[in-house]
Amino acid sequence: AAVKKRPLSLQDMMKFKFIKKPVLSDDGNWVVYTVKPDRGNPEAVIKHTSKRITYTVPLGSNPLISKDGKWAAIKINDDIIQKAKEKAEKEKKKQEKKDTKKKEAKKEDTKKKSKRDVVSMSLIATANGKPVPFKGVKSFSFSDDSQWLIYTMHPEKKKEGEKPGKKEVKKEKKEGTAEADDQRRPRRKRTAKGKGKLSDLVIHRLDTGHETVIKNVDAHAIDPASRFVVYSIKSKGKKDKDKNGIYALELKQNAALDKPAKQLHAQKGTKYSNLAWSKTKSRLAFLAHKENKKNEGNKDKKEKNESGKNANEKKKSRTFTSVLMVWDGIKGELIEAVAAEKRPTGWIIPSENHITWT
Repeated sequence: AAVKKRPLSLQDMMKFKFIKKPVLSDDGNWVVYTVKPDRGNPEAVIKHTSKRITYTVPLGSNPLISKDGKWAAIKINDDIIQKAKEKAEKEKKKQEKKDTKKKEAKKEDTKKKSKRDVVSMSLIATANGKPVPFKGVKSFSFSDDSQWLIYTMHPEKKKEGEKPGKKEVKKEKKEGTAEADDQRRPRRKRTAKGKGKLSDLVIHRLDTGHETVIKNVDAHAIDPASRFVVYSIKSKGKKDKDKNGIYALELKQNAALDKPAKQLHAQKGTKYSNLAWSKTKSRLAFLAHKENKKNEGNKDKKEKNESGKNANEKKKSRTFTSVLMVWDGIKGELIEAVAAEKRPTGWIIPSENHITWT
């Protein structure tokens, strides 16, 4: 007997799965992509294009495949179904507590788990499909020669009992004053999402698993020729302040990463951004934002005006001049491509910029 057909329902449509962000390896043997239902958790798929080999990674998304097809890196997401259940359970308990007006003897531990302690990336060798979990990963990419995985880490959470910062000390001093109650209230700092946060940069050798960790990295970029990885350090700690600057770490002739990184440029009060590699010949362009020095003649006047300002207001009053610099990785030469004194009068290089090579 013929199967009786029924109309397509909303529940049926919610079960449809969509393929997102497919990436093909350079040899054409492997393809990776995300499978996402209309409602529910995604999964990442690693599939051989001619053989019947498929690896599926639950909760995976945004997969990358190395150009030689030997490695896949996949972002691991939170279980949204489980999170929804936990949220509903929490709301239920909250409502029960409100209705019965009973106070719990012990406060429920509502501390969020640090992102540093959660598995957020999986590295898979396509030869066997065995996943290797990585915790606390923020972003990741492969080098074009398929020898390196380079990733950044989420910031570490402050440990209990850690020495309080200046803000906490100030709050303690105001205890017992009229402002004490207001000072106890934590205030969220309004900044752009992810802006101003430094990361640990990790350079992982794929064939050996050897890793090198670089602290307080503000920005980084991998040379398309896989000769170098360049990064800028912006530490606020007194011990590490002398390390601030922009560095190049050689990869091509430095498999063990035992050679120290070369400092390309360092100057007090200078920030670096817009790191951009040329497609060939290992040339790097970047912006150096040099802090403008105060006019010595008006120093006393400025200090008098700024005496009442807090630290944030003083920080906002700082000004910078941006300079375009180019480093030739093969020749080892650094030049100011567009120096401040060579620009036409009234012209500036904006700090918010986008640099590209022809």
